[in-house]
Amino acid sequence: MEDITLAQSALIAGLPKAPSVYSPIKNPKLAKKRRHIVLQQMLATKIITLQEYNLAKAERIAQPPQKTNQSQAGHFIEYVKAVLKKQFNLEDVYSKGLNIHTSLNLDLQMAANTSVLKHMEQLEDRMKKKELRPEKLECALIAIDIKTGGILSMVGGKDFNKSVFNRAVQAQRQPGSAFKPFVYATAINQGFSQNDKLFDAPLSYHMDNNRTWEVNNFSKTYLGEITFRKALALSKNTPVVRLMEMIGISRVIEFTKNAGVSSKLHSNLSLALGTSEVALIELTASYIPFANMGITIEPFSIVKITDSNSRVIYQNTMKKKSIMSRQNAAIVADMLKAVILEGTGKKARIIQKDIAGKTGTTDNYKDALFIGFSPDIAVGVWVGNDDSTTLGKYETGARAALPIWIDYMQYFLSNKSCQYFDIPDGTKMVYMNPDTGRITKTKTSHSIKALIKIKDLQ
Repeated sequence: MEDITLAQSALIAGLPKAPSVYSPIKNPKLAKKRRHIVLQQMLATKIITLQEYNLAKAERIAQPPQKTNQSQAGHFIEYVKAVLKKQFNLEDVYSKGLNIHTSLNLDLQMAANTSVLKHMEQLEDRMKKKELRPEKLECALIAIDIKTGGILSMVGGKDFNKSVFNRAVQAQRQPGSAFKPFVYATAINQGFSQNDKLFDAPLSYHMDNNRTWEVNNFSKTYLGEITFRKALALSKNTPVVRLMEMIGISRVIEFTKNAGVSSKLHSNLSLALGTSEVALIELTASYIPFANMGITIEPFSIVKITDSNSRVIYQNTMKKKSIMSRQNAAIVADMLKAVILEGTGKKARIIQKDIAGKTGTTDNYKDALFIGFSPDIAVGVWVGNDDSTTLGKYETGARAALPIWIDYMQYFLSNKSCQYFDIPDGTKMVYMNPDTGRITKTKTSHSIKALIKIKDLQ
């Protein structure tokens, strides 16, 4: 005890009245006031001299040093605190010495931070060359264990010390084409096949206010009749809007809600193009059923809480439900593999393992996304400006977000044995022409491998 200063002793003496209220960690100003009262009493009773009183009164309240984990995972730690505040008595956590065991993987978190910083610097340079101001440029990343729902990594922004706002959880942004898989999954659930065809051609609708909504492809080109697989892989807009109209907006909304999107989804055809705002965490988690045999799993951050005697007082239980058949989920996953093998996400082919996902870009390049998964992990990346201004021409999901996703996934998969997506009973890998949907017994110059239900081959 001889190493404790007079000021520290007075601080400790003032705590028993209300430890959580006068905690120097929670309330440094109140702790200082309480310490001052103790020092005044000590001076009044002549336990200390006036000189000792003045020196102790001037001593600042020392704050605990910032831990590496705080700087590496600040947004995640604040997210955990928010969960604790919502579900538990936070004062008990601080005052009773409880131990919080989280799902965070610090190695993966550091890989996420490194990838974000690297590619944000590159994007900032590109923006400056286009005479755009990158001061509001931000990024978010979230990685979720597909089997458990545990959040393995969370980046809520470029620098937690500059902005505590968590863009992985709190921000609501349009997903753009990253929403399209839910439209196709709804159709597959209704009995469609990925070799069924849709029409890719100019499309317009007359609106109630005497205006016309013209649905345009990003590429400004049209391919005529193409398969579901190719329409999704190339992220064509006109086919997916036609499909939404065919199967019904309400059914798409119902499926997407079941998959895990809790944000409000507007009941109009533009929803197919991702015009309703969602949070990155819910969008990423909603891709999990495609990799997990049709089963949703709710993301979580707290594994368990133990008391000072290591007794478990809270244990997370997985919250999951089946929203589609194993066969349908496998087919959607196979269609999302096509995004990487044959479509807008082909940069990710460098990984050379079983991966799938979808790019997303909103109007005027305001948001860039890539949501994807392997058999073990679902990872979502968003890039954009906080004030919703443009990132610059051609800063698509494939250019601005996908490279971050690739770096992270390469690190995650580097020490993993090869794992493959599910090919369940009742399905078969076949050779298919992605334009015509024609299935052949042998490979041709125009065919690719695709997963089809056996009943659809008969």
